[in-house]
Amino acid sequence: MKRTDKAQLEALRREGVLADHVKASIGPLNIETLARSYALPAERVLAIVKRNGGSHAE
Repeated sequence: MKRTDKAQLEALRREGVLADHVKASIGPLNIETLARSYALPAERVLAIVKRNGGSHAE
């Protein structure tokens, strides 16, 4: 398996974990903090939060 394939699989795994976190959360989420914690771009984190019914702090 190529390094890029492994990196893409790891990013998808982090996105899945983040989606589970959003579904279980109550209240607004801080997009920038989540982006740093999950090593994902803020725009992607925002999309995951919105798609999974979470709210975010402006």
